[in-house]
Amino acid sequence: MGTAAGRWVLTTAVLGSGLAFIDATVVNVALERIGTDFGADFTGLQWTVNALHAHPRRVHPARGLAR
Repeated sequence: MGTAAGRWVLTTAVLGSGLAFIDATVVNVALERIGTDFGADFTGLQWTVNALHAHPRRVHPARGLAR
């Protein structure tokens, strides 16, 4: 990570992980409203949350391996 390119890669990975965390937080906070607006039952909301939480593990492989 001593090169400029290495620092850019690290910065991009950290920012991408941070955005995925913020996105998951927003959906978790808005889950009740999402269910109301779309008429989703508990199972539908579970699918939404599971799909959302699986996404960061595909974007950031090291995070997926850590679990």
